[in-house]
Amino acid sequence: MEEKRFCAGCGHQLEEGAKFCTYCGRAVEGIGFNNSGNNTNDYSDYDNQEYSQQDNYQSNGISSSDTNGTIALVFGILSIVLGGILWAILAFVFASQAEPYSSRAKTGKILAVIGIVFWVIAIIALIFLSASLATQYK
Repeated sequence: MEEKRFCAGCGHQLEEGAKFCTYCGRAVEGIGFNNSGNNTNDYSDYDNQEYSQQDNYQSNGISSSDTNGTIALVFGILSIVLGGILWAILAFVFASQAEPYSSRAKTGKILAVIGIVFWVIAIIALIFLSASLATQYK
């Protein structure tokens, strides 16, 4: 009986004698982990590093330590609620420092843009309203 092997790319168990992972499609000939967790190929440093990076992410794809992404999201919300370019700038700054592919940082940037647009439209509407009221009561 052959030892259980796991794909170095996605970590799923390989079928017996498989040359490709049925889950991610990565070629697995000579690549994989045996049942003790030891890498069975010559590229162990690269594969272990790649595999450990995947372990840092929760199953939903959000890093448990993405504080900059969370801060960007909060500043994006503040740019809508309180207005002001400062909140939007802070959202973009923290989003740029967040982990790659952070959904929180991406959402924070989108909310910051929405906040800027919303408040610019509100200010323009107030200017027109005050101008029309000023001409009406002259």
